[in-house]
Amino acid sequence: MKNGLLFLFVALVCRPAQAATDTAAAFLKIEPDAYSAGSGGQGATLGRGAAGLACNPASAAWRRRGREMDVALAHLEWGAGIREESVAWTGAFGSKRAFGVEARVVNYGDLDRRDSDGVGEGSFGARSVAVGAVFARPFFTGLAAGVAGRFLWEQIDVHSGATFAADLGLQGDYPKHGIRFGAAARNLGLAYSLAPGAPAKGVPIQLAAGASVRIMPDPELWLAGEFNEQPVEHRLATSLGAEWTRALGREFVLRLRVGGQAGSRVATMPSAGFTLDASFGALDYAFLYRPGFSSAHRAAITVLFGANPAASAPPPIRPAGSPSKKTGR
Repeated sequence: MKNGLLFLFVALVCRPAQAATDTAAAFLKIEPDAYSAGSGGQGATLGRGAAGLACNPASAAWRRRGREMDVALAHLEWGAGIREESVAWTGAFGSKRAFGVEARVVNYGDLDRRDSDGVGEGSFGARSVAVGAVFARPFFTGLAAGVAGRFLWEQIDVHSGATFAADLGLQGDYPKHGIRFGAAARNLGLAYSLAPGAPAKGVPIQLAAGASVRIMPDPELWLAGEFNEQPVEHRLATSLGAEWTRALGREFVLRLRVGGQAGSRVATMPSAGFTLDASFGALDYAFLYRPGFSSAHRAAITVLFGANPAASAPPPIRPAGSPSKKTGR
């Protein structure tokens, strides 16, 4: 059984000496995108389509393989009974507008209830929920921007609290030059309290920016890096990663990733992952190793629907995941 209110989950995000946090909604510090997690967590840069909505709202503008819609289902296993489930959808409406919706639910399992003397008094539950909507559109060739609004709700035992937050994002993709970049401001929200009389705490604001560069064309090898700052808590994380891509015939593409994250007051966390990409969808998996704590597993399935409504004319931005001659991306 777990002891202490959500201590383990917070400790997975922060160093043990910094387990006490100045913000609420600690689960928002964890990106659910299994694709970017495998290379260290460059979600603002690499997130695409429905799977990337929680990392960068601009990802809704990129159509994987030119498809009209995509749905992503993800599962995150932190160990000790802590699990996250998420679902997201994006769709294109014409060549200038894209929308998306997302929902995330984190369940912390059963927690021990104890009195002031440490005597057990049963157990209680805790969970966090985030539901949001996204709008994104291209502005120039290869450049897209997006905005998201999100409702947050947390419940611990009989106490609960709710607030609203917004995300802003920008992404660029220039495959001919082998450059991708992204930036996002996440969790711009209002403070809230989980119990009557308890002090209100804000959500964990994050400012992220990074880039990815192709250094080898066949098979493709990409290097990516991203900075992620949490200004309220004075944390700065740096993530570095690499992705090797190889086409498997005409239908499938295999992507292997490795990377890690480290920084000031941030857990050091190496990771690895893979993606099996196809014309009808993709399977993503990432493994994150945290010395001294339970390792984490992330898995996601993306399913693609429909045709690109602008297929008869060159799209204003390159559809994310549209097949190239060699790698299908």
